[in-house]
Amino acid sequence: IESLLGERCHGAAGQAVLDDLARRLTAELPVPEGVTMRAINSSMINAFALPGGHVHVMRGLIAQAESGDEVAGVVAHEIAHVALRHPEELTFRQLGYQVLLSTVADSGAVTELAATAGIHPVNSAYSREAESYAHRLASALLIPANMSRRGIHAFFQRIPQLELDGPGILNYPSPPPPAGERQ
Repeated sequence: IESLLGERCHGAAGQAVLDDLARRLTAELPVPEGVTMRAINSSMINAFALPGGHVHVMRGLIAQAESGDEVAGVVAHEIAHVALRHPEELTFRQLGYQVLLSTVADSGAVTELAATAGIHPVNSAYSREAESYAHRLASALLIPANMSRRGIHAFFQRIPQLELDGPGILNYPSPPPPAGERQ
């Protein structure tokens, strides 16, 4: 991740905030492997979940957030992807496609498959249905954590404008659910 997107932020105070946020959002959520939070020193406005409960938040997202509630909402959304096993599902789907293509092309690129499998969730899109489930679960996770749900809605409504405004933004894989489908 660091070689592709930027170095991990090493500030102890910021890491403590992310760890506390993850603890509060997962307090009533059974996530077998737990959630590991990391901030990446990148101007991209993005966050993503990887297999094994790893959630990465870009410095650019934190800088563009208009409130702590917006950051908490996005983190809750990524934690929801972890809880719903979306990163694993996406990785296995992508790996399956690569195995199929490798077999058909007779390339024997098993090493290449293994090397690229971990990064596919960053480059691939969740379905609209997966995004909708994650959004609903994220909204539900904010309530017992005693956090406002306004932030998640405000941030996801601003995504189209943020995407237009700047270079260095990594588009969210799939648009968030339409406003009428959000809770």
